[in-house]
Amino acid sequence: MKTSAKRLNQVEAALTPKQQVLRWLEEARRAGSVGAYCRRMFRGPLSEWPGDKLTEAAAEAVRKRLKKQRPEVIWNASRDAVRDVAFLLSLVGEMNRTVAQKVTEFKWVAAHCARGLQLAMIRAEAATAKAADLSRQGPTLLDVRAEILALAAEVSMVRYATALIRRRYFDHKPVLFPDIDSSVTDAVRTVRSLAETYNDLLYDSAATTADKGKRHKAKAPPTPQPIEAYGSRGPSDPATLSFVREQVADAKAHAAWQVGQDEAAVEILGSLNAVRPA
Repeated sequence: MKTSAKRLNQVEAALTPKQQVLRWLEEARRAGSVGAYCRRMFRGPLSEWPGDKLTEAAAEAVRKRLKKQRPEVIWNASRDAVRDVAFLLSLVGEMNRTVAQKVTEFKWVAAHCARGLQLAMIRAEAATAKAADLSRQGPTLLDVRAEILALAAEVSMVRYATALIRRRYFDHKPVLFPDIDSSVTDAVRTVRSLAETYNDLLYDSAATTADKGKRHKAKAPPTPQPIEAYGSRGPSDPATLSFVREQVADAKAHAAWQVGQDEAAVEILGSLNAVRPA
């Protein structure tokens, strides 16, 4: 038993800061959700919390690897290792917190879009029935189209930003907890459903308008275009890159504060604010 524990300690001591965080993240995600993981942590000792456990493990690994070096070399290398671990842990937390907030916003916007489609349908039916009091009320199809496209852009931005962060900092490993990751997937399905409903309504409305134009020997008025793409933002879109930049800067600033580099943290956040639009 002691031999196995010793071997485990040796393996952990050989891991880089990133490898330690990836190992923790893989195990933590098995909880299924951030809430379940936190509840599990609250039931255990404080020494098991990743902020203390992983940073201490990273520092200890450096001390063992550089034990023959000068004390200042060991200290600087330990500080760098702790900062690297703190950065990745903070980035995991920032991403899960921010994306969870985004998903909540997506649900509200999607509900508003669905209601808009219902009202647009009532408005179209009222116009066909020559009910003037209703045909001028509620959003038009153009209004709803703009809202659905805006929602699609935000959802695709979150997806691409998450993929970029996974690739750059976590060796393509998942960074979101399963419940949040699943919620993003649900948001994608919702956008597709809204777009398909909109396109169906648009087709019916166009057919009715064209038929009405034929009966009155008049040219049918132009109609809004269908929604052909469910996400207009890509990995190089400015909004995507800005989102990634903010998450990374916040995590780097937190890591700098954790190792006592207050001026560096302020400089990081200052440079981020300098590039944010006024």
